[in-house]
Amino acid sequence: MSDYEVIKVRATGLKLSDLLWSHYRRRIVGAVEEVLHLNAGLSAFVELPLGIEIKVPVASSFEAAEQVTAVRIFD
Repeated sequence: MSDYEVIKVRATGLKLSDLLWSHYRRRIVGAVEEVLHLNAGLSAFVELPLGIEIKVPVASSFEAAEQVTAVRIFD
C-alpha cells in the first residue's frame, strides 16, 4: 500500500487501535498491522505520545480486502 495520510495524536492515553477506530469510524481488519509496518518503532509504545505524527493507509486501500465471501461448511 503506497497511499497514506498523516494524522497527529492530539490526546493523551490513546492506544493505536483506539486512534484507528476514531480515524476510520469502524474496525478494519489488518489496519493496526499495516500502520505498524508504515511507522518503524511505533510498536515500542503502549500509549501513543502526544503530538506524534503517524502514517495511516487511506481507507479506500482496505475496501477490496474487506469483501468476504461466505463459505458453507455443511450442506
